[in-house]
Amino acid sequence: MKHTKRILSMFLALLLLALSVPPSLAASTTVASGYCGSEWVDGTYGKNLKWTLNDKGVLTISGKGKMDDTIVIPSGAESVKKIMIKDGVTSISSYAFFNFTSVKSVSLPDSLVSIGEEAFGSCEKLTSITIPAKVKTIGKNAFSYCKSLEKISVSSKNKYFSSDKYGCLYNKGKTTLLRFPIASPKTKFTVPKTVKKIGYSAFENCCNLVKIRLPKNLKTISSYAFNSCYDLKKINLPNKLKTIGEYAFGACEDLKTIKISSGVKNIDCNSFSYCQNLKAFSVDTKNKYFSAGEDGCLYNKDKTMLIRYPAGNRRTEYTIAKSVKTIEEEAFSYSYFLESITIPSNVETIWNNAFSGCDFTSVVIENGVNYFGEGVFSSCHYLKKITLPSSLAIINRSTFMYCDSLTTVNIPASITRIKESAFDSCDALKAVNYTGTKAQWNNITIEGYNEPLLNAKIHCNG
Repeated sequence: MKHTKRILSMFLALLLLALSVPPSLAASTTVASGYCGSEWVDGTYGKNLKWTLNDKGVLTISGKGKMDDTIVIPSGAESVKKIMIKDGVTSISSYAFFNFTSVKSVSLPDSLVSIGEEAFGSCEKLTSITIPAKVKTIGKNAFSYCKSLEKISVSSKNKYFSSDKYGCLYNKGKTTLLRFPIASPKTKFTVPKTVKKIGYSAFENCCNLVKIRLPKNLKTISSYAFNSCYDLKKINLPNKLKTIGEYAFGACEDLKTIKISSGVKNIDCNSFSYCQNLKAFSVDTKNKYFSAGEDGCLYNKDKTMLIRYPAGNRRTEYTIAKSVKTIEEEAFSYSYFLESITIPSNVETIWNNAFSGCDFTSVVIENGVNYFGEGVFSSCHYLKKITLPSSLAIINRSTFMYCDSLTTVNIPASITRIKESAFDSCDALKAVNYTGTKAQWNNITIEGYNEPLLNAKIHCNG
């Protein structure tokens, strides 16, 4: 009897002990697996690396060598909560874990040498990551749209990259700032004095930043560097700055003014696109390449090229300056306050999407313009009528696409070709007034997706 009681007591003790084990320490079950390597092993491609996913959401990569391609999880990428890459793996492929939106932590091995482009892009719950000692390359946007990322750390033994107390990622000598953590709570940041280049999309989507101070030796602001920093209100451009890349300040919606410093030589035409509150540009008088007009526009030095109109300016009417021969790509795009614009005869070239998304109700184009880029007036939703100049020969692709209020267009006999989708989705178009004869109209080459034009009433001159 005593022996039976002793056995029962031992059983109950073991049962209580088993029940007390935390769920995190309990045994897990593999729910999916596959190969993700880049080498042929025993006739199977990718067999050098294997991935397994357990029922706790832990994705493990093991084996030796490089990864290849994105891992496709049958239950969906959102089922992965943690990524563990074992020692032996040397590379993470581009887009490998892109849009794994539930991942909270990532463990990288000492054997890792490279991290591909967008490798951890849109891992929205990832809060921190540590770069191991042997990593030599990190691709563009490796940590883009990681909206919970507060800190990037780098092993002190790494010869190629470094980090700081704010969680920023740099090259080893801190001459290039590669990535500022999106979820950093800092509203003001001073870029270190050593930095000469702000890397591609380095501050993109850092919505908490209000003010940034740049170092005096900075030479390059790369493409998308501050794109979509919606709350950025103030930034200084140092005199040694040479280059501002495309969309470098795109969609900086709170930026109201900016001064182009004396040393700037290169500004992409889209550098300040979608800055909806930008009221005026100014340019240092010592700058040899750019200038600003009294109208607040950004021009080349002799004002023959209009580079960017300040979209936040509240004027409703505007006439292009007499000196201008070229209107750059997206120069007026989404300038919502403008209702009327006049393009005088001195203008010869208008590049892609120059007036896209504007709320024009009136557009006057004088004879002189001989080239339209693509999508010049696309998505001008309030435009009802337009007359094209007799100096124009081709209506380019998507010129009036999505101009869904356009009812009347006057087309000159000089037109020989209307390209694909020029009038796509212009569903209100009713009348086309053509200055040439019916025979001339029939000789015009009209490409596809122009049904609204073909379905409209064509009025010919004889």
